[in-house]
Amino acid sequence: NGTRESDNVVQIGDLRLLLAPHDKVSGPSGQPERIMINFAVDDAATFAAHADTLGVEWIRPFESEPFGLLATIADPDGNFVQFVQHPTGV
Repeated sequence: NGTRESDNVVQIGDLRLLLAPHDKVSGPSGQPERIMINFAVDDAATFAAHADTLGVEWIRPFESEPFGLLATIADPDGNFVQFVQHPTGV
């Protein structure tokens, strides 16, 4: 539940997330798993179905882990981004 300030800025409570290119970085990452951003989702199945309509590259589909369901996709530059659905009540 955040607000979108622009195409590359999202405000969520006190967190302000800026997504922007950098002129010193280009091409795919040599180590896409070095830094992974994790986003919590409420419904892994609904998220996965929507992601499929967008044609995302699944590195790892949602699988059970001790802390919930975890999936990894590649962003357009090949960096890994993870999504987690925590058990209800967590």
